Amino acid sequence: MSTVEPKLVIRLGSHAEKDYVIKMSKFLDGFMVAGNLIEATPGATGSLLIKFGGNIQKLPFYIDPMTYGFAEDLRLLKSDQKRKKKVVFDFKRSYKRLASQFGGVFQDVIDDDTPLQLSDLQQQDVIDKVVESVADYQLNRIRDEFRLDAELANFEESVPSPAAILTPYFYCKGKRISDWADLIPRIAKATVALKKGIPVHAVVCATQDLLLDVTARKKLIEGLNESGCEGVWLWFTALNEYLVDTVTLAALRTLTEELSENMEVHNMHGGFFSLALSKYGMASTAHGVGYGEQKDIAPIQGQAMPTVRYYLPPVARRLGVPDIERTFNSLGITSVAEFHEQICDCVICKGVVKNNLSEFSSFGDKHLASPASKRKSQTPAAAKRCRFHFMLNRIREVKEVSGSTLDQVITNLTDSKSAWESEPSVSSDIRFLSRWISALSPEEIA
Repeated sequence: MSTVEPKLVIRLGSHAEKDYVIKMSKFLDGFMVAGNLIEATPGATGSLLIKFGGNIQKLPFYIDPMTYGFAEDLRLLKSDQKRKKKVVFDFKRSYKRLASQFGGVFQDVIDDDTPLQLSDLQQQDVIDKVVESVADYQLNRIRDEFRLDAELANFEESVPSPAAILTPYFYCKGKRISDWADLIPRIAKATVALKKGIPVHAVVCATQDLLLDVTARKKLIEGLNESGCEGVWLWFTALNEYLVDTVTLAALRTLTEELSENMEVHNMHGGFFSLALSKYGMASTAHGVGYGEQKDIAPIQGQAMPTVRYYLPPVARRLGVPDIERTFNSLGITSVAEFHEQICDCVICKGVVKNNLSEFSSFGDKHLASPASKRKSQTPAAAKRCRFHFMLNRIREVKEVSGSTLDQVITNLTDSKSAWESEPSVSSDIRFLSRWISALSPEEIA
């Protein structure tokens, strides 16, 4: 069992989230931006890379090339576009630009409106062109943008290089999941062969079927070991650490442990359980600002902005504010001091809950967002409070897990389960603690 110190990497989903990163940057271990965000706002994104990843803070960063979307249902890359007073469903400008930057088979997807097929990616010369263009994008896209802009040209040399090159990746799924998975080591090996002078990290994007298939898992590990890559990012789509069964969690633990014998292992979308897997070799866990601890391949569309629920530190999960409030009496939380002792004493909670317990409800404040709104939604201020509170607690968790043994992590989870499982308003939402405890135990084998 290979124990490492857990690291926290934040995925920046939009520039509206930069304030969180600015305030928390000295406590983070890295950040990640997606290629489509770069193409939407190359200058602004480049400025962020200089600010956080440059000489001032030197925060490691990664660029997610987002190549999986070009081999999927292309509706994922499209939205309603206004054209000459008409609305058409077409490719988003950011993905068009990303395809143009990559060129080759990616541009063909846009031109032909047809997704990449597995058969399109079998020839070695095609793979070589794909990895070359995706690697060059990560290394040179921002520099090129600055060089061509008179106002930004002076900052070209200040653009930092990413901590690693992330390989092109595609969604391993369905009946040909094994065939798709065979591509991962081939792509990793071809990227390593470019010899760009920067570590290469493979990306595994797959359904949980690949995780649970022992034979395919072993084949993947052997292929990655032979590829020469120095790291791997895991994304098992829709793997919700709170909902999946013990077998799946234990399989993730086993894969992490086996891969970490020869390379760094990172989870592209993970939560507290992934932090705890640092005791089995998980080097870092990535997620967004208050979301993104799990992600499906297809984004949720056509829904209102989801409520940012309060992160309950004792059980490491977001829960509804009213549900948490109902536990106060039975837990003996009758004062502000007891709240800070048993629930949370971060600076946000101390600033909000400072006179009486009723102030806790402001984490769930709602309003009618507009005169036309029919249902109340969370106020921006409440959402912001919840996000900062979550970030502070996630940073605290990283430190606590780092300073604890595996036995101590399991003991803390067991104590939390005992303290909270009898609370009717939250008991059904914390059943995952039993599965986490089992999956983290050395006796559990997957």
